[in-house]
Amino acid sequence: MKKILYITGCIVMAFAMMIIGTSEAKAVTATASSEYNADYGASKAIDVNPDTRWSANTAGDAWIQLNYDTPQMIQGLQVYPLSWTFNTVDVEYVNGLGELEAVANLVVNGDSPMRISFCPVETKAIRLNLINNTGNNPSLSEMGVVFIEIAASSEYPNPNYAATKAVDGNLGTRWSAYSLGDDSWIQLNYETAQVIEGLWFYTEGPHTINTVSVEYVNENCGLESVTNLAVDITSGGYVWTISFCPVVTKSIRLNIPNTGANAPIDATINEMAVLFQEPIEASSEYSGAFSADKAIDGVIGFENRWSASGSGDAWVQLNYDNPMAIEGLEVYPVGALGTIDVEYLNENCELEAVTNLVVNGSWPMVITFCPVETKSIRLNMTDNPGTPSIFEMAVLLQTGIPADCDGDSIPDACEESDIDVLCAQLGAIIDAQVPPTDSYNNHGQYVSRVAHAADLLVDAECHLSTDDAEDLHSCLVSTRAKSDIGKRIK
Repeated sequence: MKKILYITGCIVMAFAMMIIGTSEAKAVTATASSEYNADYGASKAIDVNPDTRWSANTAGDAWIQLNYDTPQMIQGLQVYPLSWTFNTVDVEYVNGLGELEAVANLVVNGDSPMRISFCPVETKAIRLNLINNTGNNPSLSEMGVVFIEIAASSEYPNPNYAATKAVDGNLGTRWSAYSLGDDSWIQLNYETAQVIEGLWFYTEGPHTINTVSVEYVNENCGLESVTNLAVDITSGGYVWTISFCPVVTKSIRLNIPNTGANAPIDATINEMAVLFQEPIEASSEYSGAFSADKAIDGVIGFENRWSASGSGDAWVQLNYDNPMAIEGLEVYPVGALGTIDVEYLNENCELEAVTNLVVNGSWPMVITFCPVETKSIRLNMTDNPGTPSIFEMAVLLQTGIPADCDGDSIPDACEESDIDVLCAQLGAIIDAQVPPTDSYNNHGQYVSRVAHAADLLVDAECHLSTDDAEDLHSCLVSTRAKSDIGKRIK
């Protein structure tokens, strides 16, 4: 079961009716490279008054800087400039050494307001540089920072429709874009990386959203599309549940193209949330008292167990933030389970069956297979005699260098061990080496050559037990010994 987390946070934009967020504003001061006079001081850029402004005292390059008492996580700026007073901008921040450093992945959108985004930085001071000025004194009326909690491509010019309304836990409030026909997006941000596998949102205006896509900020601070995107729309278009291959990220973005029969129209979302990947998930749960997390709580007891909701097929899946080399599972079942098989999430984010599956014992049940490197491993239980239930389960991690007795770079645990399969595979090799033709002096000569070839091939399958090796040799030789190859018809 996936948990939904609502984010309550703020983005503070210092501009009259465009203040975004309801949280308490963070204490900030402004300094600048110069000021025209006291009426155009740097503080005028953060006084929440569009009728006042900061202006430099020269027409050259200039800067204005916002300063905080404590470090802030900042990922952007919103500026209301007199755009004809300069040509371009860049942004710097004061790093941990007290030195100015350029932000990464700078993107500038629009002119009034000018929305500036960049890779999040933790800093006490953020500086906006105004460059290649036009012969006029650089000037702007208001500016503010985008703190790392929630951001949107645009907002309807009314604080009642701010981006934070989409995460305030109230279905009666909403975020509304102000796209003017352009595509929209809304983005949830975190100070630390999260494992996210989906999004959920509710909209009272289903006609405002026709389709969506999802991107995340990757380790290089660039936007990257999620994979395996699936969308489930219910309640007449009001509720959207979006799933995708889990990503580790600090920021997840919902893109809303302004397309379809109702375009152009501004997207609106009443409430949204992320679906975090849990350490353990299950196909179903009998109740909260028998939830999946009971199977990994370290306690074996009748009241500490996972149980499915019924006697049908079921699965339990263990998830990890990083890939793990897994070669087995240890399971403490409650009663008998049905047929067992195991799947893992491969590099394409698709479930794939493990190979060389062996199930030993009933309590605890030790399941081994060819090692896989994965973030998720799933135990499937089918044809169950009753309701599947498990006290505890854990993965068996691969340790050290896997045994490889024949040196073919395939671990012994991954070598084919099904005697019938091996007999068919090696039998084809024998038939190529010892062709079943009438070129032999007698049947004994043919069988002798078959037996010699079988000796060499079976010896090479050094991962087999003595009994399995004998069974394989018998399979290879006996079927050919019963043939008429080499026999002379009298």
